Amino acid sequence: MDKDKQVLMEKLDARMEQSKLEIEKLKAKAKESKADSQLKLNDELRKLEQKKDEAHSELQKLKNASDSAWNDLKSGAEHACRTLSDSVQQAASRFSE
Repeated sequence: MDKDKQVLMEKLDARMEQSKLEIEKLKAKAKESKADSQLKLNDELRKLEQKKDEAHSELQKLKNASDSAWNDLKSGAEHACRTLSDSVQQAASRFSE
């Protein structure tokens, strides 16, 4: 893997790890929440888990891609990681009280 690809993969992996940590924080918060808030937060967590799985799948495709397919898959992986990160931040801000 050339240097540009390696740098991008490290960046996307780091973004995924940060999102995973934030999701775990939200799960802990859900356990401590009142029933009403807990239902909303659990629903949001299910959506985040789905986005996390999608981003992970896109990263795996990118990691296993041939050189010719790499550029085609790159934007999908970047988009999936960005969407996950943005969604986690939005959820965290909604339930930060």
